Amino acid sequence: WAASIAWPIGADATPLGDADHDGLKNIEELLYNANPLLADSRLGTTATIGSGTWHFDYRLRHTVSGYSVVPQSSTNLTQWTDLAAGSVIDTLSPTTDLRRISVGISAQPTFFRLDIR
Repeated sequence: WAASIAWPIGADATPLGDADHDGLKNIEELLYNANPLLADSRLGTTATIGSGTWHFDYRLRHTVSGYSVVPQSSTNLTQWTDLAAGSVIDTLSPTTDLRRISVGISAQPTFFRLDIR
């Protein structure tokens, strides 16, 4: 993937680099199917509520091996819980790598993130 990109001279093309200075590491841009040279590349990450359920949509490139992205939730931004148990993960569009995780709404404020492992 990195070898196929025309990196600008001086750009940090390493996995942990951030060539476009948008706060996402190059490896994150790869996994989220984003452009590492475009700071405003859209990740398509959204959270919506419907019928008592949170729907968290995100992109995840399905052709990458050796990494996984685990959706997590937290009520305090300190302790995070993997959402694999008790939630539903659907592939909304295999061509755009759009995924959705659906979780029942709790009475507490809830935060979501994607953890790369």
